[in-house]
Amino acid sequence: MRRFLHTELVALLERAELNQAALAELTGYTVQQVNNWCRGRSRPPAWVILLLLAARRVSLFALTSEADREPFAWYEVLGVPADADRGTIRKAMAQLGHLHHPDKDGGDTTAMQRITAAYAAASARS
Repeated sequence: MRRFLHTELVALLERAELNQAALAELTGYTVQQVNNWCRGRSRPPAWVILLLLAARRVSLFALTSEADREPFAWYEVLGVPADADRGTIRKAMAQLGHLHHPDKDGGDTTAMQRITAAYAAASARS
């Protein structure tokens, strides 16, 4: 299963109509740990992602393949509102790029490709 960005985790929470406290209670983790996942400070376990996908009423058989194909809108990847201005989009791109750049320790090439594609889509809409 691919690594999810923290902004995509937040989008999954919204789609499942859960907040961080509810996810903490559901998973048995602390609210602070869930908050760290949502802010990109640490990675959630894969089963938490699968649980959020299941909360959207996805069949158990399709969970793993669904996680690999889950589409996210550009604003969900960047973690900004859909009507964000250029400055907000640029700032989000810079923060995510700094966090996930492949040249950095712990950087992720596929995450950076998704971030770059989302930024390109955001730039094309303006």
